[in-house]
Amino acid sequence: MTSSKVRSQPRVGTTLVEVIVVLVVLAVTATMAGVAFLPPQPHVRSGIAEQASLARHESVTSGHDVVATLTAESGSATLLARPDGSVLGADADSVQEFTGRPPHAAH
Repeated sequence: MTSSKVRSQPRVGTTLVEVIVVLVVLAVTATMAGVAFLPPQPHVRSGIAEQASLARHESVTSGHDVVATLTAESGSATLLARPDGSVLGADADSVQEFTGRPPHAAH
């Protein structure tokens, strides 16, 4: 018997892992590009948050305390806006101290 020499030839092609890695990189790139081209979302503010923000702004610019009565469909609330930027409400849970927004409002 004669022994034939087996030549080791370099393998041609890609592995499954390489294909998956490329697909993941493309997916992440496409997601980032898609988010970059989305139109900006409008900033939604409630009426009370807007009124509290105006009272806070007036207090900070004037340097004096501002007492404001905020009204909305759900009722009214009185708050005190201080020149240091804090906003204090009659009900401690009604507004955040430094923003004048309701506690559940997003930034």
